[in-house]
Amino acid sequence: AAGVQILHFAHCTGTVVVEGIIKGVILHVKSGPTVAQGERVIDATGDGDVCAYAGCQFEQGTAGVPWAMGVSLNAWYGNVPVAEDYVPGWGNPAGGTGRSLGHTPLFQAGLLRMLELDPLDPWDLSRAMREGRRQIWERLQAKRRQPGCGSTFLAGTAPFPGVRSSRRIHGLQTSTATDAIEL
Repeated sequence: AAGVQILHFAHCTGTVVVEGIIKGVILHVKSGPTVAQGERVIDATGDGDVCAYAGCQFEQGTAGVPWAMGVSLNAWYGNVPVAEDYVPGWGNPAGGTGRSLGHTPLFQAGLLRMLELDPLDPWDLSRAMREGRRQIWERLQAKRRQPGCGSTFLAGTAPFPGVRSSRRIHGLQTSTATDAIEL
């Protein structure tokens, strides 16, 4: 109803700031640079890219290193046999194995966690992608050696590493652990 259009495959490369207010975002798209303007700009990049390009102060990492949490890569395996105590769902209070996403053919999710990677460094993220997929392939080979898993296959991997923490923008206020618990 508001006439919003969604643009995929665009990366922020700068901002248009007028009197301290972000009025536009400079984007790189396949056809070249373009500007998206608006009365209000909301940074939903996950990494605070728009705010950082606009000159907002931020912090990153912890204890003097650029990482605060691990980076992950998901994979999905198919044709995984059902365990006898399987109960659908992620958590199983009855003590079953859980963690399966279907029945026939049964798919199972696998998550890798890689540590000590700068989530804003494209070279670190590229290494994480290659290393993650190498480890996923090794896990598949190990799974295939288990009884009944010889026909397990790799159904897919995430398109890019999952980052949990990168820039933390300094805003007007900072939420604390106490705020999270008490509010």
